[in-house]
Amino acid sequence: MLPTRVIGSFTLIPQQAADRDFHGPWNKLLNYLFSPDSPYTVIPREHYSIAATQEQSGMVREHQPELWFMKFEVQFENLPILIVLVSAPTVIESPLARELADAEIRKQMTSSIELCPLSTLRAISVFGCYMCTYTCDVAAPKPEIYPTLIEQLAAGAGKARDLAPRDRWCSDIQAVEGQQVLGRLVESTKAECMKEAENRVV
Repeated sequence: MLPTRVIGSFTLIPQQAADRDFHGPWNKLLNYLFSPDSPYTVIPREHYSIAATQEQSGMVREHQPELWFMKFEVQFENLPILIVLVSAPTVIESPLARELADAEIRKQMTSSIELCPLSTLRAISVFGCYMCTYTCDVAAPKPEIYPTLIEQLAAGAGKARDLAPRDRWCSDIQAVEGQQVLGRLVESTKAECMKEAENRVV
């Protein structure tokens, strides 16, 4: 269980809050998990938005919906080992918002594969308190990101698929189960970092 002084900052945020309201709580949480006096560094990278394509939204170009993100990057010895993208919880029920979030986290992971010093690059897509975790075996000949990408059906082949199902964001950081999911991810990340450090010494 996370201490109340850490997790309590999430409980103070109203349900209709914007993504910016979650920047502080996530920054505090990540710095608690990856302490500044350890080999890890938590970097608030940038606050930015991406717009849906006309193909994704079915809307004209001038009225494309946007999804905002706050990107945090956790580094081990100045190299990325964990990427966290935080968005507002108010849009989590939107299939388009989830599709955009899923596509963006995969894009961010792909751009960091060659920099990651570990055999596994990890990432978390967040809508407020709800998390979906991702992993990528960067040592594989053809690195693949999990959960597996859901491909859209070919035109005319039937009803379009939900490319990023809601149940993937089922881990709530305020709940015991969600904290356990995050705890396992952090523990496995740190264990791999320590193994990497030992290998360098040898």
